[in-house]
Amino acid sequence: MDLIDILTKVSVKIDCKSESHDEHGTGTIICDDGDYYVMTAGHCLKKDNDSFFSIDEITITSVAYDEPVVIPVIEIVKGSDFSEEMDFALIRIEKPSIDYNYWDLVKRCDILLKEESYFCYGFNENNPDGKQYNLLHNGKNQWHLVSDIITNQPIPAMKIMEGDSGAGVFFKKADVLFCVGYLKMLNHIQGVGNDVIVYPTSRFNKMLSEHTKANNFFNLVETWTA
Repeated sequence: MDLIDILTKVSVKIDCKSESHDEHGTGTIICDDGDYYVMTAGHCLKKDNDSFFSIDEITITSVAYDEPVVIPVIEIVKGSDFSEEMDFALIRIEKPSIDYNYWDLVKRCDILLKEESYFCYGFNENNPDGKQYNLLHNGKNQWHLVSDIITNQPIPAMKIMEGDSGAGVFFKKADVLFCVGYLKMLNHIQGVGNDVIVYPTSRFNKMLSEHTKANNFFNLVETWTA
């Protein structure tokens, strides 16, 4: 299974729509001891009246197969926060009908390793089936889009990236995707520097168990580099 195949199984499109407002984003499926969730940015689920969309206004779609698959939403987990400072949300979903081992092969991770390649997969108007972005860490919460130029383009940078918010940022080792963060927003509204803001998945510490993290991480690193 190549990387794109894996990313389409792990990443989902989020569409929220009410009579007066709509929002779009991307999220990452993760399993916590038999329960399934989507991690995303809180503002992807925010209505114009400073509340979350209701679950019947939220559609989560997987493009893992030839035909899109809608994954039913159970709830937005208590503690989710769409404020500018926090901006994270956890959505509990029904078990996806996707052949993938989310329990073992998707883990949160607090560690950044300089030698790793980082990437994400987001859904936007120009790429409704998703697009992979390659990233470099560029300072606290700041990351650089390596091969995508979003500044000085015919389409505004905000429009180019609209829908990618909430996408998980990963590195891959031994078939495991380690999710170190999720896209929040552009670093500059006009895309100057091709930089984005990424918040860490430690924001979900109170909502997801330690089992969703890479335990004994340094032991794993030692094993990989031995």
